[in-house]
Amino acid sequence: MANRAGRDGRAGRCRPCHNSANRLATARAARRADLAPQLAAIPGDLPALERVRHVLELARRAGLDFAGAWPLALAQLPAEWAEAVPQTREGWQRAFEREPASTAERAVAALLDGLDMVDDPERGGRAAALVPVLASGA
Repeated sequence: MANRAGRDGRAGRCRPCHNSANRLATARAARRADLAPQLAAIPGDLPALERVRHVLELARRAGLDFAGAWPLALAQLPAEWAEAVPQTREGWQRAFEREPASTAERAVAALLDGLDMVDDPERGGRAAALVPVLASGA
């Protein structure tokens, strides 16, 4: 039987490769740096949930994955939204990755479809931006 010892002498394992992880981290940091001027240009009067949607959209266009984009989006939130929005992460991630909405999100969207909530700062802006929040029960 052949010797299956890896580079570190343990059977079936080799040394972890740090080069690819370092390259990924460097590329992610560069993408975030490229986003800084665009994030600074987001209008301050944009409702909170629209801001999150806009930041996630910019980050996706810049090539960031959701794990890199989500903290940037949360950093844009005013204090009163800081507790509720993180609880809706799964819905935002589905939207970011262009996956279908959950059953609860589709139900909330159907209920909101007839409501006139455009640009209502008390409710966070457009009804579509509220779907992940309301569907999660936050």
